[in-house]
Amino acid sequence: MVDRIHSYFRSLGLENAEAEHLHQRYYKEYGLAIRGLVRHHTIDPLDYDQKCDASLPLQKVLRPDPKVVAMMKRIDKRKTRIFALTNAYKVHARRVLSLLQLDSIVEGIVYCDYANPELYVDLRAVQITSSSCKPEPEFFLAAQEAVRASPNIRHYFVDDSLANIKQALRLGWQDSVHFDETLKLQHPETSKEGVVLISNLLHLQMAWPDIFESPNEPAAAPFADKPASLQAI
Repeated sequence: MVDRIHSYFRSLGLENAEAEHLHQRYYKEYGLAIRGLVRHHTIDPLDYDQKCDASLPLQKVLRPDPKVVAMMKRIDKRKTRIFALTNAYKVHARRVLSLLQLDSIVEGIVYCDYANPELYVDLRAVQITSSSCKPEPEFFLAAQEAVRASPNIRHYFVDDSLANIKQALRLGWQDSVHFDETLKLQHPETSKEGVVLISNLLHLQMAWPDIFESPNEPAAAPFADKPASLQAI
């Protein structure tokens, strides 16, 4: 992915060093290279998506994990709605979810809209105006609005970026979990900073026991007035 983005910068006529500098600068300043490209260069965002995200041979590297799929299906729909929050474009997000066999489990996707620099958060048919992405607080607040979460609802959030988790915690998403598979943990642990850590997604069952049905319990039908809680994977 990094090589594809670098090649895209080079295709704009930039020298190798300048392309690397701008790539890193835009990522640090805007959270995404594409946001800097849209703001400072004349590009077609969807062309960028086709040449970077969409060109990745994901089908060769992504495989569904039956245990993770089964775990996700055991989330109690009377208590929790499931959404994906991503800084990628919707095409890439849907492709990833489909390859992982999670597309039928996730109710919606909150994503960055490359085609409109002033519209970055969207939930299928619901659009929220925001020029932000994770870990900016505006992204999380727009996500809450997109899924119509009431002010006092609990948010269960898991992400592989510590910066995203820290921002979520600052905004009151106290059930936020940092997924870092390099840690090799046997169970959830809490860091010195108070962040819950896991290295295996299956450990979410230990981190969030209150939202999972027992393995032998039949799947629950969602209640019409269920709370609009949010889980982002």
